[in-house]
Amino acid sequence: MKKLFALILALCVVSAAHGSLAITNGNFETDAPAIADDINQNDVVGWFDSAGNTDNTGTDQWWSGSWYGPKVSPTGTSGVGFSAWNSPWIYQAIGVNDLGDTELYIRGTIGSFTDAAQARDLEVLFEIFQPGSDFTGAEDADIADSYTALGSASITGAQLAAGETVSKTVMFDLTTANTTDMLYLRISNPLAIEGSNSDNLSWVGVDNVSVVPEPATLILLGVGGLLIRRK
Repeated sequence: MKKLFALILALCVVSAAHGSLAITNGNFETDAPAIADDINQNDVVGWFDSAGNTDNTGTDQWWSGSWYGPKVSPTGTSGVGFSAWNSPWIYQAIGVNDLGDTELYIRGTIGSFTDAAQARDLEVLFEIFQPGSDFTGAEDADIADSYTALGSASITGAQLAAGETVSKTVMFDLTTANTTDMLYLRISNPLAIEGSNSDNLSWVGVDNVSVVPEPATLILLGVGGLLIRRK
């Protein structure tokens, strides 16, 4: 029994490691505006992001691109918002796949803002990129403009009412990824239209994005827990 438990524990550690892959500020709380302030901001902390427009006085119109904060957030806490136009996005480096994992699982929550006038069909696109060692990310410089994604997956929510959310886990195939170059996670609103206006209903919020263990690891952890209780 001890040998079996040790084997399961070792497998769990190896399976759950995911090399160095991790998401920074996936709960979008770092240096976020306070809920009491009832504001959002243009800059998404810890991520490269698409800038919104500015008005004729030079004031940022944060709601016209990707934005950051708790105002009208569907989760009630700070998150990322994507406009219904200007094709907004965010991305960040998530680490090197130095263990050669063949699959990556990412979980996230999407939702409709609390000020939505009607239910909305929403979608958020998650993509993994590996552009190579010569790439350097930058604000308002989209990685997708110059590189092709290794894989993509969407979280969709049909007819989400104001304040309603849906959480799902998506899987990426990493068999074509190398073990030396940085991987990047890009999140965007695929329903937004360049140059569109507020008549488009694809305003969507994103929150609680994280790397999660693969299903096999969860099963092993469950078996390990049963063995501990039986012991």
